[in-house]
Amino acid sequence: MAMSYGIMINFLNVNIFNFYTDEVLLNINYIPIIMTIYAVWNALNDPLFGLISDKIKTPWGRRFPFILFGFIPFTLSFLALWFLPPSLIISKTSINTVVGYSNFLFPSFISAKSLVLQNTVNILFQPYVRAVNHNLIFVYMVSFLLIFDTLFTMVVMSWQTLFPEKFKEDKERSYVAAITQTIRLLGIVFALVFPPLLIEYGDIDSYKLPIIILVVAVLIGFLLSLYGSRDEKIVDSEETEEEEEEEKKGRTNLQAIIDVLKNKNLIAFAVAIGMSNIAFLILMAMVRYMNKWVLVQEAQYETYINAIAFAVGLLTFIVWVKISIKRGPKLVYIASGALFFISLLPLAFAGEGWGWVVLILMVFVGFSISGLLLIPDILLAEIIDEDVQKSGEKREGLIYGIYGFAIRIAIVFESYLITFVLKRTKFDPLASEQTPLAKTGIKVLMVGVPAICFIIGILLMIFYYDLSRKKIEKKYNRKFSKFH
Repeated sequence: MAMSYGIMINFLNVNIFNFYTDEVLLNINYIPIIMTIYAVWNALNDPLFGLISDKIKTPWGRRFPFILFGFIPFTLSFLALWFLPPSLIISKTSINTVVGYSNFLFPSFISAKSLVLQNTVNILFQPYVRAVNHNLIFVYMVSFLLIFDTLFTMVVMSWQTLFPEKFKEDKERSYVAAITQTIRLLGIVFALVFPPLLIEYGDIDSYKLPIIILVVAVLIGFLLSLYGSRDEKIVDSEETEEEEEEEKKGRTNLQAIIDVLKNKNLIAFAVAIGMSNIAFLILMAMVRYMNKWVLVQEAQYETYINAIAFAVGLLTFIVWVKISIKRGPKLVYIASGALFFISLLPLAFAGEGWGWVVLILMVFVGFSISGLLLIPDILLAEIIDEDVQKSGEKREGLIYGIYGFAIRIAIVFESYLITFVLKRTKFDPLASEQTPLAKTGIKVLMVGVPAICFIIGILLMIFYYDLSRKKIEKKYNRKFSKFH
């Protein structure tokens, strides 16, 4: 499941923005509106489903039915985001037809005066070439993005919440998280490194084959994960006692949400992880812009950039696992976050001919990425352990729902930031070359925004996140392995 999740969500996060603006030609002004709707939906969707999944009971467990029956619709909604109806898009074939027709009418060799006529015809044809129905594309994108996100919450969050239930020892959690994130990173590598080999800028039809291949890999990952995605068995008598105690307390869903939101460690963690995801998503989204407009490389060079970063990430998970076991996951976040934005600082001076320098910097970025991917599940397990001890309730679904909201809201902020900066710097996706101001905007997004995000995240983890194994064991006189 980690591979399937890694492929779909990362390909979507990195490509959805420029796919709809650069390839589908949706007006960039629609993106903030779409992201606002997406943010409001996530504010309701993730915590609400977390509450529901905590309370639901079936013969197959609380989580497994959502995984089993939700995955195929989840995958189909992913496909729908990229395979738009032909009536909504202008393909490269239709553009070439129009341009070829105008060139046939007024060949460039006739005379300079005829060139004026030729340019006039080309201008007249532009409304056809750019004749995209922005309103219909907007409705289509919003509809399937919300459907995809709802099914994502049902399937992936149900799978994620199995982690603290199945693995209770701290050392075990670190190693399992490393294995899980290694598999997920393989999915990310496949999603980001493979498609650029087949995708051609400006040709929307070139996306079809790589996306179909990605979906085949996603389905294989899902089938292989089914057996291990079953819930842990809960003793009926214990569950009944918990239910009776809950009824005596007369607690409501709203009270549960309020209690969880009072957990300062959860809030500090959620904001810090949200910051790191904004930085990560902007970096991944801007690699294409940096490659195309600043480094002036072909699409295939994206493969080299992503491949080096993620290959190093795969090889260095074990380093962060050792640090997490010895010093705790909090230090992993601080160290890997600091390394991430420091590694990007030289890109502020990047330009044409910097290809090899960027590849070297990706070695350090890849090392930091593995640390950032490793620790969320471990930190969440610590937070859930503490919450169980404080409340006596099992609310991992709600806690993961808040975490899911933090992750998805990062996509919203990423889109707002990219839209704002690119518009302010006069970026033109149809230009043959960007202005120096537009290139500066790309660098601000690639370097400045991640630096600010990680400074905020690191400060939160240092001054507000005070959870540690020693503190919990001392406070409750209990070992982590006995918390559930």
